[in-house]
Amino acid sequence: MDVQVNKRLNKQGVWFVVLHTLVIFNFAADFILIQ
Repeated sequence: MDVQVNKRLNKQGVWFVVLHTLVIFNFAADFILIQ
């Protein structure tokens, strides 16, 4: 695999994890606030 492609994939993976973490955190916060 090319090094540049690998770096780009790693960046996308990090962003994917960050976005998912934020979405899950938002759902958890909403759930706690509603109760």
